[in-house]
Amino acid sequence: MKSLAQVVLLLVMMAPVVRAADVVPLPADKQGFGTARSAASPVWFTLGHQGLSEIFHPDLSTPATRETRLLVDGKPGQARTEPADDRSLTFRQRLRGDGWQAEITYVADPQRAAVLADVAVTAQRPVRLSVEHVPMKGSSEVVSTLPTEPVRHAHGTVVVGFGEGVAQAALNRGFGAVAREYARGWHAYLDGLRRPKAADRRLYDMSVMVLAATEDKRNPGALIASPSFPWAFGFDRELAPELGPYALVWPRDLYHVATAMIAAGDRGIALRALDFMLRRQQQPDGHLPQNTRVDGTPFWKSIQLDETAAPLLLAWHLDRRDRSTMDSLRRAADYLLSYPNSPFSEQERWENQSGYSPATIASVVAGLVCFAHLVQRNGENADRYLKAADEWQRKVENWTATRTGPYEPKPYYLRLTKDGRPDAVTRGTTWVTTTPPTSTSGPSWTRASWSWCGWASSAPTTRSSATPCGSWTSS
Repeated sequence: MKSLAQVVLLLVMMAPVVRAADVVPLPADKQGFGTARSAASPVWFTLGHQGLSEIFHPDLSTPATRETRLLVDGKPGQARTEPADDRSLTFRQRLRGDGWQAEITYVADPQRAAVLADVAVTAQRPVRLSVEHVPMKGSSEVVSTLPTEPVRHAHGTVVVGFGEGVAQAALNRGFGAVAREYARGWHAYLDGLRRPKAADRRLYDMSVMVLAATEDKRNPGALIASPSFPWAFGFDRELAPELGPYALVWPRDLYHVATAMIAAGDRGIALRALDFMLRRQQQPDGHLPQNTRVDGTPFWKSIQLDETAAPLLLAWHLDRRDRSTMDSLRRAADYLLSYPNSPFSEQERWENQSGYSPATIASVVAGLVCFAHLVQRNGENADRYLKAADEWQRKVENWTATRTGPYEPKPYYLRLTKDGRPDAVTRGTTWVTTTPPTSTSGPSWTRASWSWCGWASSAPTTRSSATPCGSWTSS
């Protein structure tokens, strides 16, 4: 038998380009997500139920591969995934198949665009090992030290690399050296943060690392919604011609993550997020599009007013009042004031209805008040922004709180009204659910309606009676 360390199987050498439309992504229930802290490693891996699922390269809007999985006698196993290190995005999968089991640990090389897997296999009979690799966009290379002849026991390394010679260079370093450097990067990151004493350490650290890992390395401040392609977005090319949309940047999601990272002690990521909003996402008229690629190119282009309010809120959290920032924020605030029938929005946060939404109105009112607060700190007059915020705050109940709906106690806020008449019963005017309920006594309600309540109890205050400048509380 040949020495395992000497057997190098080149599985795919500069694999041909495969159009994304020809490959259906794996299910979106990812079991793991990892990347190195280093910007020199523009690669992100995800884990599915049978091994590596999509690997992203050279940025987080580009799924370069669909899957890379171990086959034993031509068949995959089923994996159980767990963290291999509570303080880094190092994951281990334990796979089982017919008469065999395997343990695979995954990391990314901090020095280059490569993902490494340390593989150990034990079988009850001699089995033949192979690696199935399915590219999606661009070119990839796979090298392996697993044996090519049937074996009962095997231990080797599989590397997926992007660029000529990258996989081999990562393999030459050795899995152990790469894994140690990878872990040190995450350990150092966590050491610079703060953790609430009451927090579950493992859950808190893993959550913070996953959020930090969603930031693109070529485009600082661009944090995608998710490295996955759920529902019809993965296969319906009319709905999503280029695979999406979750590997994109929503200003709303970006705000949520940025404020979470401020709380965790990573102010830098929030500063970069605000810069990305204002320098890459904001359009000439002042609004922010529904979402963008990580380079700032608009993807879906509907208007959601709460997303244009997002940088106003984030800037307040960061107390960013320099001239360039304030000029951009002013364009966003002025857009909110000038939008036709504002705060009526082309879409609300669930992205499938137009109308008057308490969630959207809450965000817009808070955004205007927060911007006014920054303006006043700079010694300028902010009356026009506070006046609009006050007016919309006074009208929100008339637009969105029903006294005739089917639930108690009344009145209560609705998810949305099409025409600002919450007590109307005309189905075509006020029903907003995707599948209308059987009752005809009023429009629909969701927990997003509680956004207004959350905003109304927030602080700080200015002269305006519409005073919330805290974090969004809608679900």
